[in-house]
Amino acid sequence: MRPTTVSASLLLLGTALAVPEVQVVPRFPGTCTGYPSINLGSGDRALPFQIIADQADNPTANLLTLYPHDTTLNGAPITYLAVNRCTECAAANTILQCENGLVTSWGYESPDIRISTAGLPWSGEGYTAGIYRHVIDGVDQGHNYWGAQNRTTWGFKVADDGAPEHYMVRLMGLEGEPTEAAWEPEFLGFVRVIQPHTP
Repeated sequence: MRPTTVSASLLLLGTALAVPEVQVVPRFPGTCTGYPSINLGSGDRALPFQIIADQADNPTANLLTLYPHDTTLNGAPITYLAVNRCTECAAANTILQCENGLVTSWGYESPDIRISTAGLPWSGEGYTAGIYRHVIDGVDQGHNYWGAQNRTTWGFKVADDGAPEHYMVRLMGLEGEPTEAAWEPEFLGFVRVIQPHTP
C-alpha cells in the first residue's frame, strides 16, 4: 500500500493550524503487529493499549485518553469517540485490545471497533481501525498513530449533546462521508496508540 501525504490545511481551510503535514505510512495493515506489546505467543493478538490525543491545535487536549461516549441522535442511541476534558474522570481509563486485526474493548466481549463514514467513529460498521507511522522529510516520527484508509488527522469539537465536558472526535476526510454527518471541527489533532498509563 502506498504511503499517503496528508496536509491538515486541505481538511480545514481558513483556520490557522499547528498539525504538521505528514506522510502517512500503514504499519502491518490487517494485523495486530503494529500495536504495543504484541503477544507473539498467542497468535495475532496484542496486549492492552489506549489511544490519546496528540499534537492537537488545542494543546489542552493533548495526552487525554479517547473513549466511547453513549448518547442519542434524533432519538436513536449512538456511541461516538470522545475526549473527556476532565482529566481525573474514570472514563479516561478506557483500555482496548487487538485480536486478529480487529480492535475491541479490553476485558469483555464487544463488537469490533470501526471508524464510521457517518462521522460516528465508534460503531459496528465502517472502516477497520489500523496503525500508521508519520514521516516528515523522510524521518519517521517514532510513534504509532490510529486511523483508517490512510487517514490519521482527527477533528475535535465540544460536544453539543448536553455533555460540554467532552470533545466529540471524528476522523477527517473519509470517503463516502455524508455531508450531514460531517460536523465542522473546532481544531485538529492526531490520535496516538500507547501502552496503558505511559503517555
